[in-house]
Amino acid sequence: MRPMSNGFASRLSLLALAALGLGFAPDANAGQTHGCSLSSLRGAYAVKLDGVLQVPSLPERKINLIASVTFDGAGKFSANVTGRLNGDPVTGPFTGVYSLASDCNGALDLTQVFKGFSNVQADIIAIERGKELFLVIDSPAPPTNPAIIQVSGVAKRLRGED
Repeated sequence: MRPMSNGFASRLSLLALAALGLGFAPDANAGQTHGCSLSSLRGAYAVKLDGVLQVPSLPERKINLIASVTFDGAGKFSANVTGRLNGDPVTGPFTGVYSLASDCNGALDLTQVFKGFSNVQADIIAIERGKELFLVIDSPAPPTNPAIIQVSGVAKRLRGED
């Protein structure tokens, strides 16, 4: 095997360093926002949530819910939920408000879904300007009801709603 010429080896080294440098170069958009706003969430979404409800002195209760949710693009949503709370049916329509900041992080008010709790919210992050949402609910125990809700899920915008 022939040894590499010095000129070729140094060019190869420079190319490798340049490629490595590109990986560490600051993002040109680092100071810019991600471009989300309330209007990023508009139209119908399918939602799936799974988690647990923990009540002191009782066994953990599983939460499995699906919902159709419609966002108005201005901070309000309506939903129809169906599912199970430890095997017992949970159904019904509800409405709420949502927020979404320019960095695509926000929240949904879910107090109407989890009756007996106050200020239950799902923290959300919008992906691809609202085509998909990741949701997490980690509700602290309210003073009058020492239960804890821990739920996570995904929402996807329905086709034709882009």
